[in-house]
Amino acid sequence: MSVSEEVYRKIQHYLQLAQYKEAERTCLFELGKLAEKDGYLLFLLGTTARMLHKKQAASVAFNAALSTDQNNIDYLQASASAREALGDHEAAYRLMARVIELAPHDVNARANLAVALDRLNRGEEALDVYAAVLQLDARQRTANLNYGTLLYRMGRKREALVHNRQAHVRLPEVFGTLYNLVDTLIANFEYQEALDYCEEGLIQRPRHAHLMMKKGIALGGLSRRQESLAALSSARIMQPGVIRDYLPETRHLPASISIYLDGEILEYEARYTEQTSCYWQYRGDYLQKLHHAIQDKPYRNRALSGIENAFRLLSLDIPAVDRLKLMRNTGSVVSDFAWRYALEPFQFHRADHVVIRIGYLSPDFREHATAILGRQIYGTHDRSRFKIYGYSLYNAKQTDRYRTEIENTVDVFRDVSAMHAADIAKLIHADEVDILIDLAGYSAFCRTEVMAMRPAPVQMQYLGFPGTMGADFIDYALIDKTICPDGKQQEWHEQVIRLPHTLYPYDNEANNAPTKLTRTDFNLPEDAFVFCCLNNSYKIEPQIFECWMRILKAVPNSVLWLLGKGLDVQDNLEREAEMCDVDKSRLVFTGRVSLEQHLPRYQLADLFLDTYWHNAHTTAAEALWQGLPLLTIHGEVASARGSSIILHALEMPELVTRDFDEYEHLAVHYATHPAEYAAMREKLRAKRYTAPMYNTKLTVKHIERAYRMAWERHQAGMPPAAFDVPEIDDLELRKSIH
Repeated sequence: MSVSEEVYRKIQHYLQLAQYKEAERTCLFELGKLAEKDGYLLFLLGTTARMLHKKQAASVAFNAALSTDQNNIDYLQASASAREALGDHEAAYRLMARVIELAPHDVNARANLAVALDRLNRGEEALDVYAAVLQLDARQRTANLNYGTLLYRMGRKREALVHNRQAHVRLPEVFGTLYNLVDTLIANFEYQEALDYCEEGLIQRPRHAHLMMKKGIALGGLSRRQESLAALSSARIMQPGVIRDYLPETRHLPASISIYLDGEILEYEARYTEQTSCYWQYRGDYLQKLHHAIQDKPYRNRALSGIENAFRLLSLDIPAVDRLKLMRNTGSVVSDFAWRYALEPFQFHRADHVVIRIGYLSPDFREHATAILGRQIYGTHDRSRFKIYGYSLYNAKQTDRYRTEIENTVDVFRDVSAMHAADIAKLIHADEVDILIDLAGYSAFCRTEVMAMRPAPVQMQYLGFPGTMGADFIDYALIDKTICPDGKQQEWHEQVIRLPHTLYPYDNEANNAPTKLTRTDFNLPEDAFVFCCLNNSYKIEPQIFECWMRILKAVPNSVLWLLGKGLDVQDNLEREAEMCDVDKSRLVFTGRVSLEQHLPRYQLADLFLDTYWHNAHTTAAEALWQGLPLLTIHGEVASARGSSIILHALEMPELVTRDFDEYEHLAVHYATHPAEYAAMREKLRAKRYTAPMYNTKLTVKHIERAYRMAWERHQAGMPPAAFDVPEIDDLELRKSIH
């Protein structure tokens, strides 16, 4: 018995009317009457299941349809789509590849293959397929919509804008092309044009909340704060959750907690995004407004209160006294935020643990700067004196060796990434942690509100945030005498514990043997003096960049090696170089590579030129461990002293300068005096193994002494107070870094 055409038409009619339940019942009824599978009926059943959001059922039905005809392109594509919906991207890719074998000239199938490649994080291949599709059919919808979006995600914002302009011309009737164009115009800081397209789009769809949100962002970029706020308010009325869509990091918060956003916040957001791209057109105005806002009672200013803003300010020329004001403001806001959870204050009984319980709270138990520095700490702790807990705030999709090793070297590891802050705090308290260490400060994925709930009797911040947190719920900052010299304690809200030598540990098991990489591998000239700065682009600002350009002018056969290949950073810095009368070809850009390739490539350079307001920190430790000399300025704020810490602990103070003039002079001197340069670099190579900097065992012993001193003070009923940790007098421990 076979299914009649009338039955097929009946089911198709139900689908057209969106009567999916009726369509499903009919499919199941007809299938129940059959002795053998009917491919098209199963295909229709899969379609109804997909419309009813039954992902697994849809996949089963499409696979069953496919089993009746392995070469049916419709069945293959439907099955691929269903596997995609279930997150089985590899299976989706294999199915689409089979479609291409059967129909090599089907542009829609090729576009879907590109989608599958993108889902597998094979972005470059996906771009190639999209480009080929557009060559065959310039109006193919999926390729026009996705090609620019993928370029944007990969950081190629200028190319994305060029494509999205073309896509909107080709398909003006497709609303998504206008929306994508607005997105990339904002990303390229073309705020007025973005606003014009927003107005055009909102005439077509006046209740499109996300486009109204984009209008608010464009107005913020134009410093039109009140109009921006009005657009945001309209977007929220249209769709209350639109702000959380814009700020996905807030989605974990309870629905009862509202998210505040206004025109001033969006203006500052635009200015910081420009800074990350080294686009400095509005920087002067940005700094002027910030300085004015800081003086004008910052506790009233929500734009200066966000946790993300606290980290961003580290890269700006804001003096220590103003930073302290802003951080205190942020600390107060976090405390207020934690109060909304209405959690009863925790009670502590004088624990008489045989060992002190140390809890490390971090989102960075993964391949991250903080883990690269601190990987060895957890396993090095003396288990006769300490029990170590790790609370992970971030669960990456893939587990790397850092996550695995940290999990295995702490005594108790807890993944709390999916928990509400109050539940995390309760868990820490239930574990009877004595000293809780915040390893993130106000950095990405932090959950500082957990610290504000005070789940432990003694709380410290360490390693992840180069400056004061300004918070009453942080008792101590675990730092050293270089980041906080005598007379600078007033820059810190916390009581400072100053370690001898360095606050920084480092993974001294990282391979630093001579590399087999060559300069040719990274397009570096073989015979030139290679200056480099592989710091994140947000740390680069006009004053230091102009200094670098003067150095290049003074050393004709030299280049500057930077991060940002193919990104808007490259375009912007090349333009800035030419404004300084330096040929843009003397800037050589590189991209991000695996850590295994990133670390040895430092050896290809001759001198690392540090940024000023926000130093290299982990990058400095990496570069110096690879034998690359680094030149820095001992700055006027804590974040500008990170490299100075490392160089002093490495017993290389000659690479720490006092000001820009000395920095510039010394860079030129080493580049033009090869004998002195060679002697300095040889000294560095030796000091890696004899100076305290890379002696992680010694650093951990000093950290443990700090913990014991702070805990003894607490046990004696005394309030937190600043102290210096006495140096451990152990010649054997000091002899070797391993």
